Amino acid sequence: MNPSRRNFGALIAAGATGVMLGACSGSNASPPDSKRAIVLIHGSWFGSWCFSPLIPLLAAKGITAIAPDLPGHGLGAQFPASFSVRPLDQAAFATEPSPLANVTLADYAAVVVQAVNGLAAAGFSAITVLGHSMGGIPITVAAEMLPGSIAKLIYLSAFMPVTGLPAGAYFGTPQGMENQLAPLFLADQNTVGALRLDTGSTDALYIAAMKSAFCADVSDTVFPAMRHLMTPDDPAQPFGTPTGATVGRWGSIKRAYIGCTQDNAVTPDLQQLFISEADKMTPQQLTEFHAFASSHSPFVSKPQQLADLIATIAA
Repeated sequence: MNPSRRNFGALIAAGATGVMLGACSGSNASPPDSKRAIVLIHGSWFGSWCFSPLIPLLAAKGITAIAPDLPGHGLGAQFPASFSVRPLDQAAFATEPSPLANVTLADYAAVVVQAVNGLAAAGFSAITVLGHSMGGIPITVAAEMLPGSIAKLIYLSAFMPVTGLPAGAYFGTPQGMENQLAPLFLADQNTVGALRLDTGSTDALYIAAMKSAFCADVSDTVFPAMRHLMTPDDPAQPFGTPTGATVGRWGSIKRAYIGCTQDNAVTPDLQQLFISEADKMTPQQLTEFHAFASSHSPFVSKPQQLADLIATIAA
């Protein structure tokens, strides 16, 4: 691993952990100035690092934000051995089993539940949970588990599968096939147990395709740093497991959806499919929709504008 990548990830993780430890340090600690808090859950191939521009902007608005790494991401990332061999052995990379193949949706949801419970124990009374992209899957499961502890859900250009279909099934819908991700996959997920990209590619065309898919409006100076922080493997199991969302539990929580209008990963049409299915399931609790003019990664390209919007819609 690149030392600069390790150090940066450790810095971000330490910052997020510090917020959590400070909030949960016991009765002798000073109460938080604000009781508003938000848990930020990242998407596939990303980690808590992606929210580092956003967290201080939310803090300035009186919202305490924590951003844990999901298992297999950030400082918990693991890499197939073939990823480190350059030039890349395409055949080996396409067939080597992922060290993350056994990571489950339950593992993801446990991280969200722990974060929410920690904030609740610290006295935060208005807890919002935001999931970006794939992060919408585990926050849906966590909401089903903790409907009394989560005041609001925010889906940021995220998967919001509530019909009984697993999230991965949506890749096969007409709306799901509009995205620019498919050409980036370099292995069969059923073979390796992960959705595998070559985030360390030296192919200019492949790199340009990654930028277009994930962050077309991010500068050419910032994108290389993002790419080197992304991980090649994203566990496949969470995409194959239904969330189990029900009307009485998940459906009882207020929710908002921020739809990135220039998103090439979770496209606007797919966003609307998730919203329409959710609203059909819970007509008494409709999704509050907000269009946001950005690519898939607004926390990097437009963090101030995103913080402004989150502050107005969070619990």
